[in-house]
Amino acid sequence: MLLLRTRVIPPAEMLETLKEWWEPLLKKSRTIRLGVGGCVRFQIGELDMVVDFPRAKVREYAGEECIYWYTIPADLVSTNIRDHEIDWSNSIFLSMQFQVGRSGKFNEFLTTFLKCLSVDRIEYVENWYQEQTDQTEDAEIGDWVVQRRCPHLRADLTKTGKVDEDGVLTCSMHDWEWDLKTGRCLSTSGHPIRSTKIGEATDPVQQEFGAFRSAIRPSSRSAEGSERGADLPQLSDTAAPEAEYAVDQGPVQI
Repeated sequence: MLLLRTRVIPPAEMLETLKEWWEPLLKKSRTIRLGVGGCVRFQIGELDMVVDFPRAKVREYAGEECIYWYTIPADLVSTNIRDHEIDWSNSIFLSMQFQVGRSGKFNEFLTTFLKCLSVDRIEYVENWYQEQTDQTEDAEIGDWVVQRRCPHLRADLTKTGKVDEDGVLTCSMHDWEWDLKTGRCLSTSGHPIRSTKIGEATDPVQQEFGAFRSAIRPSSRSAEGSERGADLPQLSDTAAPEAEYAVDQGPVQI
């Protein structure tokens, strides 16, 4: 199939567009930024820019030392901008119409970022990384103690959750709902939530403190396993994983 490309965006306009698009995502990508750990150079037609992952900045290249450098046709990037393509691994890297060099080992975090150029994907992946610490948290929302992370895309329910008088929790990120009396998701099958009404808790720690409880589970991963590419979240066009996916079952998919 022939890809219909758009006009080439002028360098200054392209830089400003990518800056406005990528910098908010970089600011949300703490784990990814630490994982990349350096600057990445993009030569796109007449535009020579750098993505500074540690500082969450996109700017013109000024001779910085870079760990990766890409050369990509300007019309291909212009088409991605026009279409607001959120997965450059498909639209650019599978096209084989680019050149790349690197200093050091292959960096899976960089590839992950370029597959996740939307707020939903970045938040999903960052929450996935956070879950690999094997820490679970409960938080008080209204008269209920619930798991802090939404079973859908792991949003922080202390910020996005609201419980009505019938005990129905709504996560404002995607307006999914749960019946806290049963833990059942009212928006789709699966995705149950852990919940207990304050005063009815059976956990002695929860009874005593109510508002907040943390539990640390021992990790089943080896120290080496956390560095393997296979342990990184695998992204696709499929739906979010069911809540029963466990950490030790390997990569999750969206």
